[in-house]
Amino acid sequence: MKKIILLILIITVSCAVNKTKKMNNIISTKELKNTRAFFNGLGEIYKPDDEVQLVQNIISGKVCYTFTPPRINNNRLMLYAHGGSFALGGIDSHKAMMTHLAKTTHTKIIFVEYGLAPENPFPKGVNDFLDVYKAIISKNDHKKIFISGDSAGCGIIVSSMGKLQSDKIRMPNGVILISPWLNLYCNSKSYLSNKENDPILKKEELVRYANLYRANSDLKNVSPSNLVFSSFPPNLVAVGKSEVLLDDSKDFNEKVKNVQSKSFLMEFENVTHVWPLTDINSKSTKSLFTEISNFLDNETY
Repeated sequence: MKKIILLILIITVSCAVNKTKKMNNIISTKELKNTRAFFNGLGEIYKPDDEVQLVQNIISGKVCYTFTPPRINNNRLMLYAHGGSFALGGIDSHKAMMTHLAKTTHTKIIFVEYGLAPENPFPKGVNDFLDVYKAIISKNDHKKIFISGDSAGCGIIVSSMGKLQSDKIRMPNGVILISPWLNLYCNSKSYLSNKENDPILKKEELVRYANLYRANSDLKNVSPSNLVFSSFPPNLVAVGKSEVLLDDSKDFNEKVKNVQSKSFLMEFENVTHVWPLTDINSKSTKSLFTEISNFLDNETY
């Protein structure tokens, strides 16, 4: 708990300092390097589960990590896209969380190290994730394939879903999104209503990272919120009620439930953005992981 409080204080102070600066769309190399190091440090808040096996492998030319729990449901696989504003994060930030998710859900997880901005702006991250996904489905016809992610990783996922739809490629059997960032215009009402309630995310910073991610692309082609789906797999979306991204989840749920009756939205009280990443033992994390496990079981059989 002390580590979580310290984390929130550090982020809050960092945001306060940023407010004193003249805001622009440029993130310096030094700032990005320091922010990446800080974000990767989130993976040290709690220990990984030692019973979960971790193996690095190359899939379709992309670095991936496979998490295999001691008890496993061999009828399914999960691909995971991590968060980090499209420019941060990876195995260092998410390893511990992935071990606990794999063990709780009895699911083998393939963690995809997609290309990060600004070195790899849109659509590189989406294409990386799609390449791994297509390789997995080509070799696992008999298994149910699920895709999951958090924050910006959910943007990677939803953009990938749009590409799968347009290219008429097999959709996954289910989608799980945790605190998704999908509207890259950053103009949802919850940015104002939760401005003082969200200790982690601020609109000004998200706008900077959205611009870093899109680079020279038109935002209308980059923001996953613009995608229209004629069909969508069963899906589970989880978000904190105090998040500035709350409406990203609610708007997405309103959209997809028109084409998929099994669209579930869970709103959690008293949690921060992607809360399992910073507090694996909280009741809210345990509740979420139980719901994810139930969702996977229901869609596996």
